[in-house]
Amino acid sequence: MKAKLAFIIFCSSFLLLAGAGVFAQTSPTNKPDVGSDLPRFGNPLDNPKLSVSIPGFSGFRSIFCETSSDGQSQNCYVPWLADYIKALYNYGIGSVIILAVIVMMIGGVVWLTAGGNEQRIADAKQWINGSLLGILIAVSSYMVLNIINPALTELNPIKLASVGFEDLPEGEIWEKNNTEEPPEAIQNGYKPTKPSTDGSKFRERTVTEYIIVHTAAGIMTRESVNKLHADQGWGGIGYNVYIERDGSAVQGRGDDKLGVHTRGWNSKSVGISYSGCAPKSGQKPNQKLSSAVSNETITQSQLNSLISEIKRLQTKYKVPRDKVIGHIEACNGCKACPCLDMNEIRKQINP
Repeated sequence: MKAKLAFIIFCSSFLLLAGAGVFAQTSPTNKPDVGSDLPRFGNPLDNPKLSVSIPGFSGFRSIFCETSSDGQSQNCYVPWLADYIKALYNYGIGSVIILAVIVMMIGGVVWLTAGGNEQRIADAKQWINGSLLGILIAVSSYMVLNIINPALTELNPIKLASVGFEDLPEGEIWEKNNTEEPPEAIQNGYKPTKPSTDGSKFRERTVTEYIIVHTAAGIMTRESVNKLHADQGWGGIGYNVYIERDGSAVQGRGDDKLGVHTRGWNSKSVGISYSGCAPKSGQKPNQKLSSAVSNETITQSQLNSLISEIKRLQTKYKVPRDKVIGHIEACNGCKACPCLDMNEIRKQINP
């Protein structure tokens, strides 16, 4: 009898300590499961706090982020859901172990007080066996899940990819009267009603790595493009240089100004566009230059001016031939613009 009592006490103590150990391990570690060696940034959100605390859980880990190799984007990891599920799971396992210990202790008491009664001893064995079976199921379920897929027991933080950097359109431009701050209307999506004509209001561009060729996708004068772009909230014409239908090259925003012509490229490129590629010409992409002239996508005088202006901009900004591209190339085929074969154009410009 003493041997049985000692065995039951030993098993109960061991399982009770194991359950306490599970609770002790539910608090998050100092190191995150993913990205522990990544650079840290300011946490954009405060860590949540539970209204009903979970025993052994001291709090959530902070959001952590990693930057791309080019420094242009970053992925952030939110571990809160993983921490919460892990804490609940560990709490459940610990509760099962403690409950099993209590059941085993009850079975032990029944056995000790059975006084040789076979029925009571059988009942006590059932209590003890049931508790051991419960522990076995709880522990084996964890082992099975871990063997099938460790990710089922070690949940990773949720990965959030950042939105790529985009150049802001010049819809921020406003007429300064007696204040240096934009009026409330501008803060709520104001669109300028007076398009700029001299480019004096446009911000300077500090980098010029590319020359991007466009078309207005219609027979439009510089003034009509200026008004159209102003109505879209860009403050005026988005191109830096514009070639009229008669072949004359006129100033758009100005060579050195920050354009609004190619999403994601404006801060590092100068944009040149021509009046043409109207719907009646078919607006076909990558047309041979001879075909584009014959179907009036572009006139010969315009084409001559386009080549001359590209060469001028190449010389001014030291842009090599391979960085003179069409809008269709910059946006991975999203548009037919500039409707011309850029390979042919590149053959006619500076190296």
